[in-house]
Amino acid sequence: MVGTADRGLSVDHLLTYVFAVVGVVVPVVAFSWEFILSGRKRLGYRVQVNDLVRASADSAEEAAQLGVLQQLLPKKGDDGAKPAKLGDMSIVLLKIENNGWTEIGHEDYRHSDGANSGITFRFPGRTVAGVALTAPSRSMKSVLRDHTSGVKTDLEGSDGLIVLPRFALGREDSYKIMAVLRRHPDVPKHGDELPLPEVDGGIRRGKAIRTESRTRMSTPYAALVTLLVAVVVVQFVTGLITPHTDPMDCEAGRLSLTGSTAIEKVMQDSAARYQQRCPGAHIDATGFKSSNDGLQRLDSGKPADPATQLAFTDGLNTDHPALVARPIAFVLFTPVINPEVTGVESLSRQQIADLYAGRYLNWRELGGPDLPVRLVGRHRSSGSRSAFEHEILEGDQPPDNSVDCHAGAAAPEPPRCEADTTADLLTLVARTPGAIGYSEVATAAADSRIRVIGVDGHRATRAEALAGAYHFGASEYAYSVGALPPDSLAAAFLRFLGFGEGKDILSKYGDAPCAELTDPVGCRPYR
Repeated sequence: MVGTADRGLSVDHLLTYVFAVVGVVVPVVAFSWEFILSGRKRLGYRVQVNDLVRASADSAEEAAQLGVLQQLLPKKGDDGAKPAKLGDMSIVLLKIENNGWTEIGHEDYRHSDGANSGITFRFPGRTVAGVALTAPSRSMKSVLRDHTSGVKTDLEGSDGLIVLPRFALGREDSYKIMAVLRRHPDVPKHGDELPLPEVDGGIRRGKAIRTESRTRMSTPYAALVTLLVAVVVVQFVTGLITPHTDPMDCEAGRLSLTGSTAIEKVMQDSAARYQQRCPGAHIDATGFKSSNDGLQRLDSGKPADPATQLAFTDGLNTDHPALVARPIAFVLFTPVINPEVTGVESLSRQQIADLYAGRYLNWRELGGPDLPVRLVGRHRSSGSRSAFEHEILEGDQPPDNSVDCHAGAAAPEPPRCEADTTADLLTLVARTPGAIGYSEVATAAADSRIRVIGVDGHRATRAEALAGAYHFGASEYAYSVGALPPDSLAAAFLRFLGFGEGKDILSKYGDAPCAELTDPVGCRPYR
């Protein structure tokens, strides 16, 4: 709930830079791993065809092709086994290609059983009837011209094998394997779907992978990735060197802020953040004393430029008709007690009203220790006092009868004294045994010298206020001399509080921006 405005980059800008860095690093690392490190040596294989042969033809050309395939079928043997049918035949077309960045040499092949061979394709339940090398790339033609016999097959087993030689493949080299297979008679037929081959073998310091399409990045795709990375880099660099300004909020000039000490820290943090975003703005937030003091200074000062001053009050004030009020946020207040008043965690509004009316003289009457009650309040010009009288007492606070709440009160009256500012009240409560007072909640919660207590069993939190359970608060208003020019620093600062980062600063201190409330016009969380 409490804190000071962050120095340096905001969280939003920091996240922007983080995402920009990640946007550059991740694609570069992924590209380097996939295409340079992991994919430096990569043998790809594609299963381009793996289909059953049709048992009938629709044209003379197809009939001729089936006739050729029919010649590959084994005839009825001496053991009386039935010959294979044309429907048991299948055609396989494999493409072997170098998809890496470097040449694949003879020594780069490895096999799981240590065999002196390249890649092995196994077709369970089928035997190889015929195989041929075809469609070599231009640089492969001379290599394959006399090496067709280098392809080994298993013509007898039920798991058809095609064992490829350890061909050296330059960059982008490729060739194809055309094979005719037949279903083994002892293997039952299960539909027309043929399983993909099982592959054994790999590449040292690389990998062998099954590919569906061209795996190397095409020139247009590479250009696109380069362009995207360049855009992210430019965005990142621009974000570093460009001032972080928002045209809707940034105006140059000078502005003086005065008024209630209940909102002093919020305004100081907001002013610091605004000046950080807008270097041309100079905002003085050191003049906070009380709500009425701010209004009187604003109304009687008659500045040469009325748009250079704003006064903030706890609650609406009707004593200065020449001033224009704008709701900003709902500010929460809380009772505070001296830490020696133990055993008291919450008081009802009636009990607090009775305390300030002098009906309780000792804290033991309210379940506390044997300590005399001492009452601390704010002076009559304070907006915090107005909120206390309106929401808790429902009437005027009795006048003070003591300077420091230690002496001067006539028995049986409890001592009453007043403080000029929120900080003065907290100090007075902290050093006066048995004292009770009231304060803006964020400032009180940050002060370890005093204790914050609840009202009617509820604590002063945004959640309780928005739920309508906690009522001790006041609408904070910003006053100006007449209407503000839209392009003035004062108008821009108010927009910053209502719709910019200032709204987040208000929320950080436990205050509720008017736009988030049930009654945004009256700036209250309850009607």
